[in-house]
Order: sequence, then C-alpha cells, then structure tokens
Amino acid sequence: MPSSPYKLCFSEEAIRDLQDKSLYIFSISGDLHIAVQWENRLRQKIRYTIPVFPHKFPVYGEYNNVAVRFWPYRNDVVFYICDDTSRTVTIIAIATAGQEFQNLLRSRSN
Repeated sequence: MPSSPYKLCFSEEAIRDLQDKSLYIFSISGDLHIAVQWENRLRQKIRYTIPVFPHKFPVYGEYNNVAVRFWPYRNDVVFYICDDTSRTVTIIAIATAGQEFQNLLRSRSN
C-alpha cells in the first residue's frame, strides 16, 4: 500500500478535453445528465486510481522531456505526468480511444 496518494492536477488542456467531450456527448444524446454523469464518473475514477498508483501504468512517450504515462478507461485514454519530488500527478490530455495520440501530445508540447 502506498504511503499517501499524490496530489492531482489537471492542465488547462485536459480540462478543455473534458468539456469538449461532455459537450459532444450532450450534442449526440440531447441529455445533459448523461454528459455530466460521464464527466463525473471519469473524474472520480481518475482521482481514485492514478494518484494512488501513479507508476502502475505504462509510459507512452515524452512530453517536454518528461515521461508521459497513459491509463485507458472504457473508451477514453488519460495521459499524465508524475513529479516524484513534489508528489504531483498532472493530467495533460484526455482522448478518445482511436484518436491520434502522437499528434495530440506533440501539439501540446509546443
């Protein structure tokens, strides 16, 4: 069992990813409750998984010369970086499975 969870942060881009997908779900379903439920469920799963075991998930590549890890959940993929010194995990992107991840991360490192 880990000593204590890492602090969890979301980058502005990751927050925008959540909002964009919520809006997409709402536009397709016409039901705001479904969109809000999706976002709340994903945020909760992130909160109780990634900060507790931040090194459990595989490294995908690099982002600004820092290892990027990824966690697949249902039809989404969460990309994050760990700072072991400050014990912080930062969610940098949330994508839909099948999306072009390399371009997504490259666009965010510039």
